[in-house]
Amino acid sequence: MKNLIIGIILVAACFFIGIESGPKLRSIYEDSSKQAPETSGNFSKWYKINRVNVVIFTTSTCPFCKKTRYILESNGIEYKDYVTDVTKTAEEQYLSLGEKNVPIILIGNTKLRGLNEKELIQVLNANKICGTNLCKTPAALSAKI
Repeated sequence: MKNLIIGIILVAACFFIGIESGPKLRSIYEDSSKQAPETSGNFSKWYKINRVNVVIFTTSTCPFCKKTRYILESNGIEYKDYVTDVTKTAEEQYLSLGEKNVPIILIGNTKLRGLNEKELIQVLNANKICGTNLCKTPAALSAKI
């Protein structure tokens, strides 16, 4: 009987904590999604440190991060990937940007937040990252085969 009462109390507590924290979590989500998907800045230090023209900040489990890597690799683009949930150094570098979401993609003077394939390809092409060729989406690349 004692265990039943404790169980009921725990379920009730979890329920009320969920109701109380729900609006707070929604507020955090809405604040993070208000960031502009693209901003300009001087990111040359990242390229100089890593000796590449594209730097990304990702996590090991993020499906959008995985797709970002795939797009870059499919186009033969060398990049530096800071996997923030794997190494402390990567996490510190990511935190220095003041970001809350992944992937973060640095190309030229552009910082992309999240993955928008068309926007990524446009920025890659605007910065001539694929050389004389145009970078392509995975769908366009597979259509050639």
